[in-house]
Amino acid sequence: MTDYQGKLIEYLDGVGVRFGVVTRQAGDKLHVTDERGKHERISLNHVIAVHSSDRLTSEPDAVISQLKSHIEAIKAEIDTEFLWESTVDEAREYELAELTRSYFGQADAIRQSALFRALMDDSLRFKRHGIRFTPRTRQHVADQITATRRRQEKEAFRQQALEWIRAVLTTDGTCDVPPAMAGLLQQTEDFLLRQKTNDATALLREAHEDLTAKEAAFELLVKTGRLDAQADPLLVIAGIEERFPRRVLEQAERLVPFQPNDARRDFTALITVSIDDEETREVDDALTIERLSDRWRVGIHIADVAHFVSKDDPLDQEAYRRSASIYLPTRTVTMFPERLSYDLASLNQDQWRPTMSFEVDFDANARVLDWQVSRGQIRVTHRLSYAQVDQMLQAQPDGLLTEQLHHLAALTPNLISQRLAAGAIIIRRPQLKIYVKDDQITVKVLDPNSPSRQLISEMMILANRLAAQYAAREGVPLIYRTQDAPDGEPGFYGAESGYDPVSVMKALRGMRRSRLSLSPQPHAGLGLDAYTQLTSPIRRFSDVVIQRQIAAALAGEPLPYEKEELLYVLGAAESAERDMRAIERQAVNYWALEYLARQPADSRHHGWILEETKGGYVVELDGLFIHGFLTTKAQHEPGDYLALCIEQVDPKKSVLRLREPS
Repeated sequence: MTDYQGKLIEYLDGVGVRFGVVTRQAGDKLHVTDERGKHERISLNHVIAVHSSDRLTSEPDAVISQLKSHIEAIKAEIDTEFLWESTVDEAREYELAELTRSYFGQADAIRQSALFRALMDDSLRFKRHGIRFTPRTRQHVADQITATRRRQEKEAFRQQALEWIRAVLTTDGTCDVPPAMAGLLQQTEDFLLRQKTNDATALLREAHEDLTAKEAAFELLVKTGRLDAQADPLLVIAGIEERFPRRVLEQAERLVPFQPNDARRDFTALITVSIDDEETREVDDALTIERLSDRWRVGIHIADVAHFVSKDDPLDQEAYRRSASIYLPTRTVTMFPERLSYDLASLNQDQWRPTMSFEVDFDANARVLDWQVSRGQIRVTHRLSYAQVDQMLQAQPDGLLTEQLHHLAALTPNLISQRLAAGAIIIRRPQLKIYVKDDQITVKVLDPNSPSRQLISEMMILANRLAAQYAAREGVPLIYRTQDAPDGEPGFYGAESGYDPVSVMKALRGMRRSRLSLSPQPHAGLGLDAYTQLTSPIRRFSDVVIQRQIAAALAGEPLPYEKEELLYVLGAAESAERDMRAIERQAVNYWALEYLARQPADSRHHGWILEETKGGYVVELDGLFIHGFLTTKAQHEPGDYLALCIEQVDPKKSVLRLREPS
């Protein structure tokens, strides 16, 4: 056995090759003090080379440094490919000394060390087992060389593609697409429009520090002509498809228009009014009123979408996927194809339409004396806008129509008072409507306190309440909407006496999120003992589900949903609908900021201080009712009404910074 005592050796440890002096030898184990002064215990089969030097005891650091320089110089001249070629045809495990003699003709310590280090670096051609090496097969080496070349080519293309994407994103106007980038654009389409993660995804994330991957994809597709420049980025990025699948459109085309049906309760002899915004094309509801001997009978008629759409048919599946119609300043994306939503199901004037109808008898104080729900049929005699109805209510009645509208409106204050007495919190704030056409922005503020809007709001709340009561009374499985008592005091926030954004904000923060329940429970925010929703079935899928369940019960047919299925379907639909509403709010905020950005730089605005925050105040801008940040050294209190100027507005980043005029 070789005597290692006192010798300078090179050995293999867990991290690489080290120099050390053997202080003790015990069988096949060596005790070593390494070049850092640390003590280790190693196996004999880890020894790479044994060096000797007269200066080891007096100048160990100088000796090791000189050895390293000599070893590295020899290593730099070693051609491992030549050695591999001479050994590959005899593929076996080689001792280090054998390989050293084969390459150099001798196997001294320095050459052995240099070769070991060179072979460690060439994992392509040699596989290491401790301090022994096996040449890899020709096929393995060829495969690895090909793989390495492909990786290099892929990285080169990646850098080229990244530079091209960045160039396109920073260029105004459209750009040509080099043939080499056609595949990248297809991947970008798959990522943005089909929600498929691929190689383009990482590039798009890296392309622009101010854009998300989807925003960068949208810009790239628009600027290369792959996407219509008029496409709405919010819709595209959210994955909302405006076009309907062919099978859904074909199903809509096969629908048969409603024909009068003797099995339905007939309201066509009555004056029937629909009240909506002027631009509304999905008309979900209409009203009738008639005078009986000792009471008023109001009919609340809801479009019977369940008459046209069956559970799990193509229309139903697509509506479930979409969850709701979405209304953006630039366009409307309906939940159902236009043939159904704008035509067959919509309660259009002078057309026979199927309905779910609630007949409610009131006394003079708007107390409900009796009610019933049925599958009905109506024919709207008057299509009116909110503005038209408000004008009629301001004037003296001059005919049966205006007289009936006055009687309807007279019910509203008492219905509101009843809910307030039951603990309701009624929050009314101005609603901002923005329309964008041909790049022209029109801003409109809707007054939530107008008599016509209050009238429709209370009638829809009443219909939903009665639907919940009907289901509870008849034992029809249903999903109820419940809400725990809010933190704030019951009351009316945003009344005609003046809009107070601070109190409205506090009331909103105190509200608890409504929950879905399989049993009727109070809805504290509305001041009701039970509540569901079915009054917007053309534009909200969850309402279709509730309507379908009650319609089946009224017809004596098997119920389409069991309790657990109801909860699953409505839970998924409600979650998707929340996402849609978030997109609507984001779009309104974007176009409101864009509207501000187009105003003259010296324009004056006004707004309310909502609350103090770090570095300034949160402000609600009057007329647009969006929030901005006011930087000022002046002291203000919540509710202060100030003159303001725009300091910075960036619609894409949703930034609005304000200052006080100098």
